[in-house]
Amino acid sequence: MYIPSTEDSPFIRRLAYHGGMTILDHSVKLPGIAVIALGFLLVASSFNTSLLSSIKLVGLSSIVILLSVSSLILLVNLARNHRLPRKLLGILICSAILITVYLIALLIEGITTRGVIVFGQLVLVIIFFICMSFIKWDKRKIRIIANIIAIFALINLSLFAISGFITPFKSFTGNSNAFSALFLFLGFFPLLYALLIKQPINKIIWLVIFSINILLAFSGQARSIWIAFFIFVMVFICWRFITVNRIMFYGTFAVIIVFLISVTVFYPMIGNHSDAVIWNEIIRNYTGKNLFSGREDIWLALIELIKQRLLIGYGASASPQQFLPIGLSSHNLYLQIALQSGLTGLALLILLFWNIWKLFYRKVDSIYVKLAASFFVAAMVYQLFEVSLTQNNLAIGILIWLITSIGVSKSIERNYADGREPT
Repeated sequence: MYIPSTEDSPFIRRLAYHGGMTILDHSVKLPGIAVIALGFLLVASSFNTSLLSSIKLVGLSSIVILLSVSSLILLVNLARNHRLPRKLLGILICSAILITVYLIALLIEGITTRGVIVFGQLVLVIIFFICMSFIKWDKRKIRIIANIIAIFALINLSLFAISGFITPFKSFTGNSNAFSALFLFLGFFPLLYALLIKQPINKIIWLVIFSINILLAFSGQARSIWIAFFIFVMVFICWRFITVNRIMFYGTFAVIIVFLISVTVFYPMIGNHSDAVIWNEIIRNYTGKNLFSGREDIWLALIELIKQRLLIGYGASASPQQFLPIGLSSHNLYLQIALQSGLTGLALLILLFWNIWKLFYRKVDSIYVKLAASFFVAAMVYQLFEVSLTQNNLAIGILIWLITSIGVSKSIERNYADGREPT
């Protein structure tokens, strides 16, 4: 039996497997009833995207409960154990500095209601992410959440059928884009469970459930989801090539960042090209969708605004409505962050992503990590077109952070002796 060394933290020693095969950097225990509650709250939080006030209230309440309880759990855990897993140090430092930058931005601009809300949302989603990363995720927990999502997907499929399969479909949500994103990322759990189980029949059933999620995601006809799904598939298929060595793995992240920056900068420039109308018509003929939807004009105006306050931004409450005659969001998380906290905040967000990606390399052979990393990259690309990871549509943001935390959780597990990956 493995005997932990003195450098191992107390909670790691307490969670050592009796067989001595695995020592875990986790300390938050999540019983079955809590996992069931988590699954239902995840689904219920999606109601926050509805336009009906009564349904929206259920969603908002679910988000508040999720974020509040996770904060309480983390505080209790820290009070009991007095330390954090060392492998999360990079993530914790980046998160702390990013929060500090937003706090400074909030104080400099003058405290406003929206500024406090944006700052509070940032703090709470990061706490939620860290708390979920402390949990030892296994097949049983994934199965519970997958079952809840399966029921939710079947209900929405029934509603889709009743509607006559008319697209774009948005069900209870007020926006088909939000509906599409919701079911794309909810599909993580049925797919992960399908990959974990061995029985062929059960595997097929869960792959069908995942397919239903993707069908619903596509029924909203959101182009951002088509792109995100394509990116997910490419990362998943190319995972072995991406993880062949550390240079390739880190280089992939660099390529992703260059892609995100390039799209953000060059897409609005292309939209203002003299041949933009021709290109737009070609894309519309092949896909039925416009290449340029108006985002390019918003992005171009925001880039000009950001240039004027490049380092510190305009404050935590800043939004396009304050500067432009529109009632829309930035439709780009990276521009939104840069508008609020300058390139300082944007660099810290990218550095946070980098530390998460770097952790994934520890367990590239784990199916949990492989799938979570694929969805993580898809989410990074999806945020080119939406703002949901830290503000605005937190129902989707929470889901993305949870998926990412599962990959991080598996990445900080410590295996000994036979090196088996615990499930």
